Formats: sequence, C-alpha cells, structure tokens
Amino acid sequence: MGLIEAARLAGFRPEDGWPTTLTPEQVLRLQHARLGMPVKDFNGSPAVRELHTRMGLAIQAGVLKHTTTEREEQVEPSRRIISKGIDGGRSFLGGTLGSLPVGYMQPPKFKTVKVRHIAAADFAAWLAANVIEPSPYTSAWFKALAVNTDPRRIEPPAQWKAQTAQGLQRCDDTDAGRLVRVADLVQWLMKVRVLPCRAAVELVCKALEQSPSAAAGWLYLLTKADYAQPLPAAHPFFVDTFGEMEEDDKGLPGAIKHMRQLWGSRQAPDVYVLGPAKRKDTSLDPLAMRLDVAHLLFDYGRRVDPADQQAAPAAPAESKEQRQDRRLQVCIDANLPMTERALLRLPDGVGALAELEGVKRQTFTEDVKAALRRKVERERPKPRLVKPPK
Repeated sequence: MGLIEAARLAGFRPEDGWPTTLTPEQVLRLQHARLGMPVKDFNGSPAVRELHTRMGLAIQAGVLKHTTTEREEQVEPSRRIISKGIDGGRSFLGGTLGSLPVGYMQPPKFKTVKVRHIAAADFAAWLAANVIEPSPYTSAWFKALAVNTDPRRIEPPAQWKAQTAQGLQRCDDTDAGRLVRVADLVQWLMKVRVLPCRAAVELVCKALEQSPSAAAGWLYLLTKADYAQPLPAAHPFFVDTFGEMEEDDKGLPGAIKHMRQLWGSRQAPDVYVLGPAKRKDTSLDPLAMRLDVAHLLFDYGRRVDPADQQAAPAAPAESKEQRQDRRLQVCIDANLPMTERALLRLPDGVGALAELEGVKRQTFTEDVKAALRRKVERERPKPRLVKPPK
C-alpha cells in the first residue's frame, strides 16, 4: 500500500514519511480503509463504530498504550449584538427604512485540547491481543516502521559475525541489541537478490527515508572498545575540499547522502576508490543497523521456532588449530599486516584485539604466531627438482 494513499486517508503529510504515532481517529481510518474508499464513508460504517468503541474503552482502561499532548485551538469568533435596531416606519422606495443592528466581533479566544497519540508498536500489540488482523494500510505502516509482530527469534545469516574489524555488532547483550553493518547488508542484498551495488544501496536508502523519525533510532556506530552507540544527529559523514559542511551531511540525512554518493559509484561497499586526498573514505564502515529491523525490512536472516531451536544440535567444540586460525583471521580483518616479519614482532593493535577476545595478550599472540607459521609455510614456494644435464 502506498504512502500517498494512506496519507490521504489518515490525514498526515506524506512528504514527512510514515509518522511514528497517529491519533486514534487516524488509526481507525487506516485499519478500516479500503483502496478508493472516500473518507466520508468511514463515519457510517458499523464496523468503524464498533472498533471505535473498543479502542475508546481500551484507551480509558490503559490497555491500549498511548501518549497525550496538549495544543491550543482558536474558538470560532462570534458577533455580539448590542441593539437589534428600531423600525422607524419611514417609507423608502416602496419599503420601510429602519436602523441597522449594532454589534461587534468578539476578540479571538483559545481553548486547550488534549490529543492522544498511539505508537505503531502499541497498536500492533493491541491488535494481536484481540486477535484482529491488521488491514493492508495498517500492515504497511507497521512494515515501514519495522514493527516486530512475530515473537520468534531471528537467526542471522551464516556469514554474520558478532565481532568485526570495526567493533562488536551489538548495542547491548540481548537479542534485540544485535546489529549488522550496513555495508554487509548491502553486499548481502547484492548476492541474494542479484542486484548491482547502486540498486542495493538505493533499496536501503529508500527504506530509511520512509520514516526518518523512526529510522533515526535504527542506526548505530560500531566502536572497538565498547558496545555500539546510537548515531548522533550531528555526526559528520562528508566534508568537501574546503572544509564546509551542510546540514544534510550530518546524522541520518548525511548517512543516506553519503551512501548514495560513495557506495553508489562502487562495485561493492568495501571496494575502496582513492579520492582527491589519495586516502580511503571509511566513514561509513562502522555504520550499523539493528538486526531485527534489517530482517523486517529486507528479510535478512530467518525466524526460528522454539521447537526447532531446542532440537538443533550443539555446535562442535573449537579445536586448538581452529582457534588459532580464527584469531589470525581477526588480525587480518582488522587490516594488521600479517606477513612473515610479524613472526618477529606483531604489529600494534594486537593488544586491543586480545581484549576483545577476552584473553591475555601473550595467549592471543602465541595463537596468532602459531597460525601465521602454518600460513607462511603453506605459501612458501616449494623448490622444483631439475634434472641434471646429460
């Protein structure tokens, strides 16, 4: 269902995207709207009146969660009559000429009106509790705001890793706190939906633009020392050669603009192109999105039934060599130079990676060097046997 049609029915501005909250009247119109139905037809529908009554009772009882704001409204001005005039009985052109009424317009008055607002997630929970199927327009509202109506756990794709070179893909220690780098999401869309990079980037940007007020809470910045932090509204993503920055270069608008300009011209987000300064532009690398939002918007990952999750076999224990190879790969992913020279002295940054692994630097270093020795030995050119001349 289109945003334009829903905005016409519910009475909100489509240029602002899907709102995070609607009034009960707007929610009512979305829930019982049908394509092409005139707005005037809502009031006479028995189904609308019944849902209106149920919602009103639920709001009063506190079952349907909502917030309340106040606004000032002007009372319709009225004319106050002081004298109705006197009929003098004088004849004038076949009629009677009397004095006109005397009065004045009252000054404008204002009254305070309370307005209730219902969030998409709260209305989705109320519909589910009352076993009411959301209408197509209501479902479109839920989807645009990434409202989760399925209690099953989301299992990320096999290539998803909790630890990346940019930091831990989590904003807390819960399942809802899992994140996915936007660069990895774009590459996943390119592979699964067989899209070029520009089309995959545009898909992500348009989803973020559907409801900017909601999307501002979906994005995070990965950090190497702590959990990911919400994307600040003033975070810069682009500075031109003169050091000037526009308002749409910051926060969510800056991320969308920079994704289109930077990734849209690449074969893939991680394929770097040297700019005028002859350096890599990595400003978007730590940008991440909530994993549940990525699933609801793009089907990233899959739902797992509790029974299937319990029946799943336990993962085999990691062997010593697997652990060593994995820790070496962590160093490679962090862009540390893992050459034969590193066997003498590992580069700076290994200590920080050891902290992320939760082990001492010495233990981490021994594992990395053991895996590096095997790697160097495998890649070392083997001598060829040459037959002696006759």
